[in-house]
Amino acid sequence: MCDGRHTENFICSKKILLKINLTYLIMIRSLNGKEFDAFVSFAKDVSSEESCEREDKNLISEEVLALKLLPDVLEMRWGYKLCLLERDVLPGGAYTEDITSSMKKSRRVIYILSQRYLSSTNIFELQTGITYMLEDKTFKPILVKFTSLPQTDGLPDIVQRALKVLPIINWKDSTSVDPDSKFWKSLKYYMPIKKTQLVSWTRSCTEETEHGNV
Repeated sequence: MCDGRHTENFICSKKILLKINLTYLIMIRSLNGKEFDAFVSFAKDVSSEESCEREDKNLISEEVLALKLLPDVLEMRWGYKLCLLERDVLPGGAYTEDITSSMKKSRRVIYILSQRYLSSTNIFELQTGITYMLEDKTFKPILVKFTSLPQTDGLPDIVQRALKVLPIINWKDSTSVDPDSKFWKSLKYYMPIKKTQLVSWTRSCTEETEHGNV
């Protein structure tokens, strides 16, 4: 009930009851003791020449997909929790230890594969994830084919076998950007299953008044 405590100029002529319906979507995740839903692995340090080439063709870079689009859709839209090395891991640690620790804290690892990825030191991250998959049956790699891939003859045997048997999701530049595209639907299919519980309740303004919130 409104009263004169809030302002001297306000006169409450009648009792006003306002019912506020609040609906909350509470995400209940069964993380199996893991801190993250997925670790994201991608090739970094795009050269200025390649950056210009991509800009001219109006294409999405690996960095944009990993650091912008994945968080926008998986975290902001679907409520997943990603582990990004640049954002969630404190700097100063040993690279190999940071990668291993981050993967062990995650239920999935999303690999953004490209020619540059497979020919760089990032191959360590791919090999680490595949090895860990053999130790932890709940941990699963998700392969995203960002560009055409080179011959894999020179890669470690365990990586060659994994690339042949693991499912691969194809990224198709601008057609895959839309959150409702086939790419995102496929990616969500391989992400951990989440349970949701819808909780709703009603509060009256008299409750808020009693606590001095009106």
